[in-house]
Amino acid sequence: MKPQNPFDKTRYEVILIEDRSVVKPMILENHYLHRWPTKAQWVFGVVQDRSRLVGTIIFGGPGRRELSKSVSPLVQDHQITELQRLWIEDGLGGNIESWAIGQSFRLLKRLAPHKIVVVSYADPAAGHVGTIYKACGGLYQELARNNNSFQVNLTDNPNDWIHTRTQQRVFGRHSIEELKFKIGQTFWIRPDNRKYRYVWFLCNRVERKKLIASMKHIAPYPTHTIEPPKPVLIDVTGVTSRSDTVSPIQKTEDKSPPVFNLSKVKPDTIYNEDCLTTMSRLPDECIDLTVTSPPYDNMRTFHGYVFDFEAIATQLLRITKEGGVIVWNVGDQVLDGSESGTSFRQALFFKEIGFNLHDTMIYQKTGAAYWSVNVHRRYAQVFEYMFVFSKGKPETVNLIRDRPNKATKSTGVSYYQMWKPDGTRVPLRLDRPVQPFGVRTNIWRIKNGKTDDFKREHPAVFPDQLAGDHITTWSNKGELVYDPFMGSGTTAVMAKRLERHYLGSEVSAEYCRLAAGRLSKQDGEIVLAE
Repeated sequence: MKPQNPFDKTRYEVILIEDRSVVKPMILENHYLHRWPTKAQWVFGVVQDRSRLVGTIIFGGPGRRELSKSVSPLVQDHQITELQRLWIEDGLGGNIESWAIGQSFRLLKRLAPHKIVVVSYADPAAGHVGTIYKACGGLYQELARNNNSFQVNLTDNPNDWIHTRTQQRVFGRHSIEELKFKIGQTFWIRPDNRKYRYVWFLCNRVERKKLIASMKHIAPYPTHTIEPPKPVLIDVTGVTSRSDTVSPIQKTEDKSPPVFNLSKVKPDTIYNEDCLTTMSRLPDECIDLTVTSPPYDNMRTFHGYVFDFEAIATQLLRITKEGGVIVWNVGDQVLDGSESGTSFRQALFFKEIGFNLHDTMIYQKTGAAYWSVNVHRRYAQVFEYMFVFSKGKPETVNLIRDRPNKATKSTGVSYYQMWKPDGTRVPLRLDRPVQPFGVRTNIWRIKNGKTDDFKREHPAVFPDQLAGDHITTWSNKGELVYDPFMGSGTTAVMAKRLERHYLGSEVSAEYCRLAAGRLSKQDGEIVLAE
């Protein structure tokens, strides 16, 4: 092959792409997988002459849980991201791919400084050995192949293969015999082929040297491709379908309560343990709604518990269903004359890892005000933030209508005023019925304070109405609501009262007993971690 001429890098730049619809057709048409990555978080474009998009690089994920265990004992999962897609037009000159990867790393370090490890995979069955990754300094890790894993295809489209991890989420089973019952139609399988993993460290030289020394399974660069695994047709003739069989390619209007595939935890349970322990036992995309109020800075000790926010947020992303919502009620501590700004940093981190900031709501307290120590320099603190994060577009939105419509007169029609160009107003009557109540605003006035004997034993109570109104808005009956900081059990109590299932984590055995007392009339169960 004749070597390409070096490209003129003065004509190119790598930029962040906000509108993914610009890039998505490029990936679907040109990338060998012909699929958009499900956990894409940062999408970069390669632009020629500041006018033409000629390629894209996409980061997100990572797709695997507990990936850090096979990379290095010195890193955690929330510090890792995956280079998921790379495609650049042919004929632009040699080395443009490795240059573009390097430029994207620089942007990633600025946009997400907590991400210090990048991984990516080359598929030898598709003719890729990672030549470009070698050129930009990727370290090769040799991975053991799982001989029992396979992919599934339900159609005649050669690109519609369902990955092993996705099978667990879609079907809840992975053995061929079980899949026959669950799918109920002829399908194809093929073994998972072993891929080549490459790793980069986005940190300074000293830290990078330590991480490389701690890496597992470093090996010489691979040089050989492999033959693609051959698909095998699985015939379900003679298999008696079970009553719960529903093909994932069929849409159903079944409104029966959902069945939760939570093999290691039980719904309608509060676990006396760190929420990271509970979430580590949960499958991907199993939670419909999370409503919680985490500890604010150091304003309360909560029995000495300190939580790892970034690790918790990353796990919440994994366990939240597509279209699911997180309500994060938080405030800031005033320290050395300045508010900490922790709430804003947390909100931005949620956005960085892939959540949408659907709404920034205000919880205005109508009970006792919290005055500053120096009352002559600061107004009384009477509100907190309620950040509403969504994983994609919210699936459920039941907006509450309890705001009186001022435009409604006794005749039941609406009146408006129209401004003329000269500044005078002309009444305008519209003969259409107006409901007496409209959708409330995103500032919720709710009475705070400890309203029952149980709540008086907790230092920072969560108002029943606040939890209940969010559960009503963002979930439906029968769905699963999680609270990683259950405290006195308000989220569980309101979920049960509103006919939802609940799941909770709470590190304090004392608060678990407190929640148990509140749930005792509703048959709640407390499971104490051993």
